[in-house]
Amino acid sequence: MRLRSPVGQESKRNMKDPRVAQLARNLIEYSTEVKEGDRVVIEAIDVPTEFVECLIEETTKRGGLPTVWLRNGRILRSLYRHGTETQMKLIGEFERYQMEKTDVYIGARGVTNMGELSDVPAEKLTSYQKHWFGPVHIEVRVPKTRWVVMRWPTQAMAQAAGKSTEAFEDFYFDVCCLDYDKMSKEMDPLKELIDKTDKVHIKGPGETDLRFS
Repeated sequence: MRLRSPVGQESKRNMKDPRVAQLARNLIEYSTEVKEGDRVVIEAIDVPTEFVECLIEETTKRGGLPTVWLRNGRILRSLYRHGTETQMKLIGEFERYQMEKTDVYIGARGVTNMGELSDVPAEKLTSYQKHWFGPVHIEVRVPKTRWVVMRWPTQAMAQAAGKSTEAFEDFYFDVCCLDYDKMSKEMDPLKELIDKTDKVHIKGPGETDLRFS
């Protein structure tokens, strides 16, 4: 059985798909290199709970200490639309405190409706960016934690890519479940060559003809 959108299909999805566990391992072992004693925040927005469970399991296997923020896109929309500046500041203060105690951040975000925030007033989104997102993520998470942000494959993403849900899921997991540690090592000779090079010229099939320093 194939993976499907996380909304309304919990009972139908077979989350024992090995690709889900492999993706979780890639995030924990390679992307963030979780180690013994690391304090890990997993922020999950509209993603399957089973995937979050895999992240928790992989984190604890390596001795990490996971904390989970479960969120929903429609609830966030409501918070943004109706939130006051005071409220945004309060949430920002709470989450900034936790982020300051965090070593690793993993953001797993599923987009079920590309236009979910289209009717949130611009001034509300500006307030969110200034008093909530900025203090937590721009000022603390980005410069002070080991972090990774990923998108969970949804029907909305498949539609935006012009693919069927199944074809998009296969494309997504084929890429995200690669052995990136092995790939990194295999890229070392190219890195050495590029380090010694000033001008690069890449030609390929069709009209591919790139030049850069």
